[in-house]
Amino acid sequence: METIALPSLERVVGFYEAAANVMHPCRVIGVAVDGERFDDDAVAAECERVSRRLGLPACDVIRHGPAKLVEAVGRLRLSKKAAAF
Repeated sequence: METIALPSLERVVGFYEAAANVMHPCRVIGVAVDGERFDDDAVAAECERVSRRLGLPACDVIRHGPAKLVEAVGRLRLSKKAAAF
């Protein structure tokens, strides 16, 4: 679908946060990259680019596993527990 212009990553993050915040305060804490049609080097480079651009962990969970995203959830849970004290 190369003919369809995609919104910026920042705009997509903003959309997801705005939609989720309808129910309760939420924020994006990581990004899953779909690298199905790309080789390992291209996917690794894209994950790094996304991570640097957004300041969030990014990974292809099929290729690399979900560890980076699981760690982000763990950090969020710890920060919420610390804030409760």
